[in-house]
Amino acid sequence: MDQAVKREVRREEKFSIDDVRYVMVPGNAADAIANVRRLGPVLADVSVVLDAKGHVREMPFGRALAHLHGEEADEVLDFIMQNTRAAVGEGAPFSLGERGRFAAHFGTYPDHWVQVVHRGFVFQFARFFPGGNGLFQRILDRAQSLLAATP
Repeated sequence: MDQAVKREVRREEKFSIDDVRYVMVPGNAADAIANVRRLGPVLADVSVVLDAKGHVREMPFGRALAHLHGEEADEVLDFIMQNTRAAVGEGAPFSLGERGRFAAHFGTYPDHWVQVVHRGFVFQFARFFPGGNGLFQRILDRAQSLLAATP
């Protein structure tokens, strides 16, 4: 009899950009799976490189986001923001999914949007892909190095 594989699900993802602290928590699994299903056609149009074991090795995140349109994009982004809290300086944390908070926050910090969405995409959805955590971490590392190199 095979032993069950114990997987560790990260309880939260914490990071800071400038003077803003962000905390992401895993969303409801059923909602996350529904969003992964929405991403299916998007990911089908994006070139994905698999390793010898069939695990995803490479996927251009920017192209995946570029293929999201309309309601699918709104639902995926809403899911990420509903599960992300931000705190400016020593201020109290608030949900980026709260009515009006998203626009106000990213109106003040527009350069944070891509990084928050990217990290949210990785954190919320990587667990549903074989080898996804490593793949999405490599994508995140690459994006962060490109953002750091941008003047």
